[in-house]
Amino acid sequence: MQGHVLYEIPFFSGPVRVVVGLTCAVMATVVFGWLFPMFLAFLRTLASRTRTQNTVGGALFLVVLGLGCVPVIFLVAAITNPKTSVTDTGVVREGIFHGRSKAFAWSDVDHVECTVTREGRVNALTIIASDGRKIGVGDSAVFDLGPLHDLLLKRLGAAVVRGCEPARRG
Repeated sequence: MQGHVLYEIPFFSGPVRVVVGLTCAVMATVVFGWLFPMFLAFLRTLASRTRTQNTVGGALFLVVLGLGCVPVIFLVAAITNPKTSVTDTGVVREGIFHGRSKAFAWSDVDHVECTVTREGRVNALTIIASDGRKIGVGDSAVFDLGPLHDLLLKRLGAAVVRGCEPARRG
C-alpha cells in the first residue's frame, strides 16, 4: 500500500532502542555464550547418565535456550526498528522480519480503540479492521499519540474512533 505518509511511529524511540538493544545483547550473550557450551558438554556426556537424567537435563537446557531466543527477537526489533505509518490510503505496520508487514485501507477500518494516561495523554491506539486484523500503535510512555488520534478522528469520524479509556494498571 503506497501513499503519502501522514504520521509515522517507530517501534522504539531512540533512547529506549539503545537500552533495549544493549540489554538484549547482554542477555543473549549470557544465554548463548555461557549456557550453549554447557549444553554441548552435556550432549557429549550423555552415556554417563541415566535416561531420566538425560531427559530432564535436556529439557531444562532446551527451555533455557528457547527462552534465550526472546531477547534475540527483541534485539532484532531494536535493530530494525519497524515503523507504523498512517498514509492517505490506509495504515501499514512494517514487520520485524522482512515481508511480514500488515496493511489495510481506510475502508477496511471497523473501529479504533485507544487508552489514555491519568494525565489525559493518549498512549496507545489499536486500529481494527472489519475482518479482525489489528494494528497496535504505541503503548509507550515515550510517544504522545494525541495528534494521531486527532488525525484518525478527523479521517474516520467519531462513530469509528471510539472514546479513549484510561490505561489499566496491573
